[in-house]
Formats: sequence, C-alpha cells, structure tokens
Amino acid sequence: MVRHITRVAAHPMAGPTFVVTTSLLVFVILITFSGGLFGAPQQAEADAQTVLLIHADGPDDSTTFIDSSTYAHPIVRGGTAHIDNAQSKFGGTSALFDGTGDYLQLDGSADFAYGTGDFTIDFWMRVPSVTSTANRTVYDGRPASVQGAYPVIILMTDGTLRYYVSGADRIISSVVTANTWIHVAVVRSSGSTKMYFNGVQTGSTYTDSTNYITTTGRPYIGTGRNITAGFSGWLDEFRISKGIARWTTNFTPPTAPYDTAQCADGVDNDSDTKVDYPTDPGCSSISDTDETDPLPGTPGTPTFSNVSYTTMRVNWTAALSASNYTVERCAGAGCVNFAPIATGVTNLYLDESNLSPGTTYRYQIFATNSGGDGPYSGIGTQATNACSSGSEGGNMLGFAWSETIGWISFNSSSDPCTSQTYGMNIDEDGKLSGYAWSENIGWISANSSDLGGCPQSPCTARMEGNALKGWFKALSAEAAESGGWDGWISLSGSSPEYGPTISGGVFSGYAWGSDVVGWIKFSSGTDPSDQEDFEVVTTFTPCLPDPNAQCVDATHWDNICTPTIQENNACDPGYICSAGAVPCVVPGNATGEFWLSPSLVPTGNATQVNWDVIDTVSCRVFSDAGDEWFGGASGSETSSPILETTRFTLECSNSLGEATSTIAIVYATLVPTWVER
Repeated sequence: MVRHITRVAAHPMAGPTFVVTTSLLVFVILITFSGGLFGAPQQAEADAQTVLLIHADGPDDSTTFIDSSTYAHPIVRGGTAHIDNAQSKFGGTSALFDGTGDYLQLDGSADFAYGTGDFTIDFWMRVPSVTSTANRTVYDGRPASVQGAYPVIILMTDGTLRYYVSGADRIISSVVTANTWIHVAVVRSSGSTKMYFNGVQTGSTYTDSTNYITTTGRPYIGTGRNITAGFSGWLDEFRISKGIARWTTNFTPPTAPYDTAQCADGVDNDSDTKVDYPTDPGCSSISDTDETDPLPGTPGTPTFSNVSYTTMRVNWTAALSASNYTVERCAGAGCVNFAPIATGVTNLYLDESNLSPGTTYRYQIFATNSGGDGPYSGIGTQATNACSSGSEGGNMLGFAWSETIGWISFNSSSDPCTSQTYGMNIDEDGKLSGYAWSENIGWISANSSDLGGCPQSPCTARMEGNALKGWFKALSAEAAESGGWDGWISLSGSSPEYGPTISGGVFSGYAWGSDVVGWIKFSSGTDPSDQEDFEVVTTFTPCLPDPNAQCVDATHWDNICTPTIQENNACDPGYICSAGAVPCVVPGNATGEFWLSPSLVPTGNATQVNWDVIDTVSCRVFSDAGDEWFGGASGSETSSPILETTRFTLECSNSLGEATSTIAIVYATLVPTWVER
C-alpha cells in the first residue's frame, strides 16, 4: 500500500497530481452492452440517465460518500472504506478499500433495476497487484446467497475482470495492469453487452436478453453479496447510467470528472439569478446540459407617465425570459438615430430627466438575458410640456413640493422655460408680489390685486419678521373646471401651527392649500422620505424689530434696518411709539399741562380754562363754582363769573381708557380791592 506521496502540480480541473513512492497498478475498466449503435459520443455530464455518481471527493480519511447524481441515493459505508488522498484519478482523492469487510451499500432503488434496456456501469480502478489469493468484487447486485438476473463485476485471482450474470461468466477481460489507473466500462446496447478497458473492447460480446432486477440494500460496491471477496485498491468516478449505452464502439476514455448537468447542478451557470430545471427558462429538463436561456421575447411598446417640461417616466411591459433591458432614445418627431441611454435596467420603467421643454422624443427597448439580445419593441413617442408665458421675475428662487400637485417653481431661473420670465419678489417692506408656476394648477399669485376677499384678513402676502404670512391664490380657481376650489393657499395658521419661515436666506416649513393642494413643503431638509433635494431661497433679509427703532411721531415708527425707506409704521390704536426692542407699547398714565388765563380775576369776571394732555383719550374739567366740561386730550373753556377764589380740577384716563386720575388742580383768585388811606 502507498503511504508516502509528494505533491508536484495542480491541474485546474483535476486537482493536484502526486508522485507515489511505492509501485502500484492502475486500471480503467469498461463493460459495454452493444447492439445497433456505432460511435456514440462520450457523455461528459451527469444527466438524467445518470442514476449514481460517486466522485469520491472530500477530506483525507473521510468516511462520507455522496451520490452526486440528481437522484442523490443514500450510501451506507461499511468496514474501513474511506476517502484517500494517496491516489486519485480526478479531484485529488478516491475511494480506498482494503479487501476485508470494506464496502459501499446502495438503497435497492428501482433505478438499479435495469430491465431489458440499455445501461452503462463505468469507473476508474487501480489495484496494487495483478493476482491475489481471493477474488475481488467491484460490483454485486445479488442478494445474499442468491444467483439470478443481477449484474456482477469481479476481479479474479488471475488478474482478469469478469462480467458475471445468473451464475456464469459472460465476459472475461484481458489481465489488468497493476499500479495503473484503468477506465472500466460495462455497456449494454440493444441486447449486446461489452466490456472496455481504457476505451478498447476487451473480451467477447455477450448477447444479453436478461431482465435485470434489484433487491433491498443493493448493489454493493467493493464487496460480494455476502460481504466476502472484497475489493482491494482504489475506485474513482463510479457512475451508473440507466436507459443509455454511453459507448458502443471503442472510444477515448474521459479526461475529466463527470459534471452534473447544468440544469441539475445547483449552480447559476448563466448568471440570470435562476437555477436548474424547472426554475431556469434555459432548462428543458434536469438532463439539459446547457442552462443558457433562449433569446428573450419582445418588450411592450413604450408608454409614458409623469410628463413635465424636462422629465417623464418611460414604461413598458415585460419580455419573456428577460434578465434586463436596454433603453434607446432619439430626439425629433421623425428621428431614427437611436442611441442607448440606459443599459442593465431591471425595472419595467425608466425615469428620464434633463430633457428639453416642448421637444418630441422617441424610445425603443430590447431585452437581454444569458442567451443574448432579443428583438426591439415598437417605438413610443412623447413630447415634453411646452413652456408657458408668465409675468415678472423676483428675488425668490427654487421649488416647493406638494404631494398632490407636484413641483411649484418660484422663479423662471429655476425653471427650464428660461425664455419666459416670472417669479415672486419680496419688497424691502416685506410685501410679496409676482407669480409662481405649477404644471398642474397654473399660476399662483402673490399680488395684492388678486388677494382681495381672502378667507381671513389680513390678505396681503408679507413677511412679518422671518415668518411668511397672509395668502397666495391659484388663479386657475376662477375657471369653471376648478371643481369649486377657491384657490386659496394659506401661508400661516394654527392647530397645527404652520407657516414658512426664513433662516439664512432659505425657507423651511409648510403652507396649506386645502384638500386640493394639501401641504406645500418649502425645502427638503433632512426628511428621509424626500426623493430629491429642493428648497425655496431668497436674497431678501427680514427686517426684525430693533432696539434702535426710531419713532416718527408719538404713534408711528420706522425700522432702521431699512433707513432708505420711511415705513411710517402705525402703532395699534391706544399704543404709543417707544424707541426700544418693542416699537409700540401701552402708555403709562396721562400727563400734561393745565392752566387758567388769567388766574387773577377781577370780581365778577370770567377766566379761560385750558388743558393739553398726552397719553389720554378723554378728560373732565370741573370747578367749585359748578363749572364742568368733558373733552379730549386738549381743550379750552370759559368759566362762569368768578366771585371768590375758585378751584379747578383736571381728570384724564390713559390712552386705553383706563386708570382715570387727577392730572392737575389750579385756582382762580380775585384781584384785591385797594383802599386809599
């Protein structure tokens, strides 16, 4: 037996090659049942007719043997039979039997009952010696202690290999050669059985009409029916084929291990993500040796959706057996110069962008799979939307997004229709004007002339600090086909609180356009649901209330952040201007002046009562003599005749009509009477 080996090479198909330090014999044996077929080609695959295939591959000393045919018969190992890397024909290992109780046992399946049809048993064999003291059984289909219609292959003590059936030798080969791999084949074809060594017939042709049967726990490989007369040596690439004569004349023995047919090997051989029969469309059966798909069918003629100025979706129906698609396009109503714009497409659509507004495009599609390219689809034609005319531009740029009406463009410089000029503008005083554009609802106005009658005053679209307030209006709501929608888009509200705001020149937040438009989003922000980045921006700088705000007069103020403009902002009624962080404040108590003219009065004469008060809305003047007057923040009244010193009192409320208080008290006194002494 060989125990020391040296690895000298590695064949890419057969695995490593070894130099053996001990002399051994190797044989290839082949038994053929031949009939009317001549020169049948060698079968290099484990196809549907392969009912057993033992590669004898695996780790050295492994006791696991696997049937690699598509039938996956269980194999029971007996004795010390094992995988051995000392010798191999293919794959770096083979099955080693020591001749004493070693065997492989099959399951007695009907696959091993060959009947009267064709079959082939072939394998590679290597023995350490030609002769022996006992017969050495390679294959035995018999039950214990029974003869009959069971094939048997035995290496006799004299070194000949015999095909034995129904108690008699039917074919006797020439003497084998020791320490050499020999390919052996036993083949029946149309009632004639032959044996081949290394592709050359050996022994006579056996006229064979046997109706071969099987029994439980058979056949044995490597031992006889009674687990005696065991085989001593190595076996590799042991294959049984039912229903086919692999060879009928001399042939070249296999030069590589048998591969499982592509349609039964568990491998995606054509890279179409589909494996084996019946899943892979390239497989007609499990014995199909080529998994390559048939050419794909024809995709449906392209149709179109989501058409805009520069974008559209190209759709098509699936082609039979397609793995992916190539989309071609040309521009012009009658164009023929198609060029690929997308390859390897696995969806049934392609989203197009960066197209030209108002342009006709033509599309055609073909499918591809592992078999190649299929035929072209029909040609689909679609034009992008043409640009519409608009009004003036402005300092707002970019796009907002509505889930119901799509994109809203705030400036023609953001729009592909650059030949037209439109946009919204924020004036220095924070008021908006101009137009935005939606492909679905048309012009959206911020002009005050379009905003009269809004649902809630004030209607003007305006900036209040950094917040956008007021209303927009979709002008298409005036048309009969608007379906009753009034066109109003609210720029701020509560429950929930909403409204676009500016930070660093970028708008964020939402406007609301009822159920027709829904929420209008002014920037994508970090929302993971947004498919694209977008935003509305402006060069306008919000003018926020400033500690240095200037009072124009008592009730009007101006922001110093726009010093070139006299805004003359009015405080609300009752409030007064205050040059502080809050420009208008609630005033304190009323203050002012109260006087008599003259205050020194001749007896019986009247005096003029005067007052001038700030931070008030009403005043009352009364005297001890019964005079009483009501007036505003200032006034002048004539008293009744002064007959004695008289007190006059002024009371006023503040500018909100609250906190009535005495402002001042004055006295009218009589001119003294001078008496000459």
